[in-house]
Amino acid sequence: MIISILCLLITYGILFYRKKKGKPLPRNVGRILLVVECMGLIASAFHYVQTEVTEVHQVKRPKAGEKDEKETYRVSGAGNQVILDTKLEDQAYSQKEMTGIFKKAEKEIDDTICGENKDLSHVERDLVLKESYQEGKVTAIYRSSNPDLILSSGKVTNAALTSKEEVTLTAKLSIGDVTESYDIPVIIYPANAKTKEGLEKLSQNAWKEINEKEGDKGKVTLPSSLGGEKVSWHLEKENTGLQLSILGLLAAIAIAAAGFYEKRRQEMERREGLKRDYPGLLNMLFLYVQSGIGPKSAMQRLAKDYIYRKNLGQVGTRPGYELMIRCVREMESGVGEGLAYENMGRYAGEQHFRKLSLLLVQNLKKGNGDLLIQLEREAKEAEETEKNQIRGDGEKISTKLLLPMMMLLGVVLVVLIFPAIHGMQANAF
Repeated sequence: MIISILCLLITYGILFYRKKKGKPLPRNVGRILLVVECMGLIASAFHYVQTEVTEVHQVKRPKAGEKDEKETYRVSGAGNQVILDTKLEDQAYSQKEMTGIFKKAEKEIDDTICGENKDLSHVERDLVLKESYQEGKVTAIYRSSNPDLILSSGKVTNAALTSKEEVTLTAKLSIGDVTESYDIPVIIYPANAKTKEGLEKLSQNAWKEINEKEGDKGKVTLPSSLGGEKVSWHLEKENTGLQLSILGLLAAIAIAAAGFYEKRRQEMERREGLKRDYPGLLNMLFLYVQSGIGPKSAMQRLAKDYIYRKNLGQVGTRPGYELMIRCVREMESGVGEGLAYENMGRYAGEQHFRKLSLLLVQNLKKGNGDLLIQLEREAKEAEETEKNQIRGDGEKISTKLLLPMMMLLGVVLVVLIFPAIHGMQANAF
């Protein structure tokens, strides 16, 4: 318990120290850590109470048929202590209870023994012989009057049988040291080739006879009929061609799916890059326009500066600036300025650049005065959007950390809380 208190204090101290230094853990992570430590402290307190404070005077014996209770006790006396591993056996059944359990076990045998057979007066398929009944209270051992027809496992070997035959199964039922016998008459019929199980038995028996009776022959003739039914034999081999065809189809599907998801991932990355580049690009465009430079010339200067810095290796590929370069090159190749702006918004597929495209197209009709006001307003909105994006990214990271913390919390619940509560309930008796 003292160790749990120290762990809680140290954990709290670490969280407080990181917060004081300006590097706090995400709020949810810190809370979960403290919850885990508090639950560990509570579990330790339960353990201390039930092992050090609470003295056991009585122990409740399990009822008949219940699982034996295993406990470990610490026996103290005369200045000494010993650890004792114990198991308290369940109560014994009364004679009346045993009789009732045996009757129920016999009924359960009658209900389950037939398996896929209609009834015990016409058995062709394997029987279901279980080792225990009544939820394990009664154990069963079977003995057959004709082991050549019915094995102790319930398997019916009637492939060589030519006419029906009666067999008696004897079930030796036991509850502890008390036993009781239960006889079950069964009529076995020859295997039926019209059923899958019967055909399998007849085929296996025919092959066994071939191995035993025709072992000296270079070639053997396979039977054309089994159990009065016409049969045919075909060599069964793995279809390598089919496997290759399926493998090729799966590979094609996997490649197509991978290509689709890769294209989708690249598109998402491009749009995320456009969102990141938009605030800075818009601010630079606003400054140029504010200083009296037209939108077309401003975009040309921004594109030229970006290409220069990219060639020097100062910046990597920026989707927003690449889009601007595409627009500038269209205008230089003879495409009208308004159409180039429209193409920029259409190609971007992102709402911020579509809005910028619309503002630039409208500017061609209304003039720079209105454009400055709109660019300034859009720049402020873009700055606020960027802050929200950064905040959202931080929350995503915090959310991803929740899963391992919740798993840790689950381990604490299973390993500490449940055994502690179970121990308190056991000691209450």
